[in-house]
Amino acid sequence: VEGHGLSARATRDLKLGDVVLLEEPVLVVTSNDKGDEWKEQLYSKYQALPEEKQQEVWNLHDACLQKPEKSLEGILFTNC
Repeated sequence: VEGHGLSARATRDLKLGDVVLLEEPVLVVTSNDKGDEWKEQLYSKYQALPEEKQQEVWNLHDACLQKPEKSLEGILFTNC
């Protein structure tokens, strides 16, 4: 829709329960620890991605204001 950023518009009537968008996660962090183990897992899995996938992750928005620059943690918290 012009002037409103990214949007989606249905081409047919949707029924309750219709799947509109289905995506597979690029990164999955499974640690339940309260320490920094999840960060180590996040960076390890990120580094294991092909360069193209790393760039796709890095292109995601980071709305986290805890750090002055874009970070992988900020991207995770913004987009998960």
